[in-house]
Amino acid sequence: MADEQDKVAPILVADSFKEVRNYLLEVLESLSPSEWERPTAARLWSLKDVALHLLGGDPSNLSRRRDSVFKGKPVSEYEELVAFVNDSNEQWVRTSRRLSTRVICEHARPKQRDQGTQNPLGAQLCSVKRGTILNSVGSFLSFYP
Repeated sequence: MADEQDKVAPILVADSFKEVRNYLLEVLESLSPSEWERPTAARLWSLKDVALHLLGGDPSNLSRRRDSVFKGKPVSEYEELVAFVNDSNEQWVRTSRRLSTRVICEHARPKQRDQGTQNPLGAQLCSVKRGTILNSVGSFLSFYP
């Protein structure tokens, strides 16, 4: 077990999430339909697929943290974790490809611009306490040796 002096203090970045998310959505909303389909460094995924991957964590996090829904078996080995994450990501992207780019962007925002109404998913995500997210990330990272 590591000594207290060997522990690294957490780097708190939650305050930057909103700014980064808003910038990402500005870029995505500015894309033409053909730009959404451009290839990426992830050879099998288009730009739309990568956006789905990035934004897909939101409903998953909300389901786990707010609703205590987790589908999967416990993992004890690093390789099992990697396989589970890769499989989950691939399933999400494959299934979500049927969403329009407008739906993708609208549901990633806490408030919808056109009518100023609360977006249920975005509003719920904003209500999840930052400490919960940071604690869960810390717990996840502590999985690694």
